[in-house]
Amino acid sequence: MTAVAAHTRLIVVRGNSGSGKTSVANALRRAYGRGVAVVSQDNIRRTILRDRDRPGTPNIGLIDHVARYALGHGFHVVVEGILDSGRYGPMLTRLRADHPGPSHFYYLDVSLPETIRRHATRPQAAEFTAADMRSWYRRLDLLPGACERVIGEASALTDTVAVILAESGLLGAVVLKAEPAAKSDVPSWLELAAEVEPLFGPMPRLETHLRRGIEANAALVVRDPRETVLGGALVSRSPGCREIRWLAVRAAARRRGVARLLLTEILRRWPGPGEVGVVTFGPDVTGGGPARALYAAFGFLPAGAAAGPNGSGRERFVLTRR
Repeated sequence: MTAVAAHTRLIVVRGNSGSGKTSVANALRRAYGRGVAVVSQDNIRRTILRDRDRPGTPNIGLIDHVARYALGHGFHVVVEGILDSGRYGPMLTRLRADHPGPSHFYYLDVSLPETIRRHATRPQAAEFTAADMRSWYRRLDLLPGACERVIGEASALTDTVAVILAESGLLGAVVLKAEPAAKSDVPSWLELAAEVEPLFGPMPRLETHLRRGIEANAALVVRDPRETVLGGALVSRSPGCREIRWLAVRAAARRRGVARLLLTEILRRWPGPGEVGVVTFGPDVTGGGPARALYAAFGFLPAGAAAGPNGSGRERFVLTRR
């Protein structure tokens, strides 16, 4: 797994059919917001592969692969399913051992009569019978090593979710990443622009440039799980031109590496050789020091004065990539 996986949470929710695993997984994602991948055994085994649940079948490896891929790309992961300990236990044990971040395992212990009662209220009630559920039922089918917390049927959905959120620290584990902006980001981005306008100066055509940048894949954002744009960057749309046109971060999100994420992604898109340019604040602009320090930390060098709005000081910085 990549280094970013160390900042992610792995949560595994197991239990018999009808024990509430899917409801818990979806509630965890709703509580956190964007950035949680739900890896469902039923979706992978029954929908994607239409695979039989037998030892060594391909769905076991695909569940493992999807979970690892999501963790390695900065997603928290909730794996949910019956996940019989005999068939899936070795895979889950390896996944837990290989994940560099915190891992939390839960088993929903619900009696057979209660699982049958719950199943009758589900949309998929007609897909299998109470007899099927009896044949599948395994009481306390725990993984070896006492790695799972058992949650009984007396725990309501909200209580179960609250326990998992508290123990995993999921809500405080925000993994930020720079990615292409979308049209839905425009209102939040304009809020950011209004916040920085006293420092940046008037930006009368920013929304037009922003929408064009989104269409041309020349706009990058860092969002929080609630879709708030914490930072954004616009780069040149013309092929062969490597200019950073605009880059800003919300005051509340500063000192969290947001600007570094944006700049790192920009430079990943523009490998050497070549030059990358940006016009930033001059040394005389109060409040412009952090921006200058950021570019200097990445190897940009001053390359002469530039015109700013209303005669304010601006300076061009250039990074030469060999």
